[in-house]
Amino acid sequence: MSAAPGCGIPRDDKRFGAPGPERYADTVARKSSLLSTRVLLTCAAIGVAAGLVSAGLAYASFLISATVPLLYGAMIGVYFLPGVIAQSLLRMPLVALITNMLSALVGLAFAPHLAAAFLGTALLIGLLQELVFVIFRYRRWDTWLYYIPPIVGGLAFGLLVWTTFDAERFALVTQIIYISLFFLSPLGFTLIGRGVAAALARAGVSRGTTRRR
Repeated sequence: MSAAPGCGIPRDDKRFGAPGPERYADTVARKSSLLSTRVLLTCAAIGVAAGLVSAGLAYASFLISATVPLLYGAMIGVYFLPGVIAQSLLRMPLVALITNMLSALVGLAFAPHLAAAFLGTALLIGLLQELVFVIFRYRRWDTWLYYIPPIVGGLAFGLLVWTTFDAERFALVTQIIYISLFFLSPLGFTLIGRGVAAALARAGVSRGTTRRR
């Protein structure tokens, strides 16, 4: 291994699988693009779109919880949508948390009486989505990692709402359907979010913002 004249950058470091100057340039590019204006605008666009959807579902949830509480869990997955789209598209630190919080701000603009619910849910889910990738120091973006937050979060929310609705009073079959929706809805919306991110990437939305794989 030799160094580039006058700068001390390795020309070729096989430990990292790439020439030294090329890896150095890639690192600089990553740092300069982290949370750049373009990245933040992308997060904002995703957050606004998801926030409008969640605001509409917030009003629908009142009707569902009052008439068919069994189906309430089918709606929880929408809150995982903005974060997984942002992470799948950009593959950068903090984008899930930022996008979730922006989505919550849009949602509460249409339903201010639900401000605590919007912000609290967005914060918890955003932190959960970030935590999985923090463990791997944002160096791994394997497909299976995206599905850990919806599994853990969905079951946690299901148990929380279970106690609120006193679901034990229902028949066993009803209880199984109820908890299954909290498990399947986040997974389903995560799958949808991954598909949306893939379509946006093909359209060139992430060009100039996405980290090099």
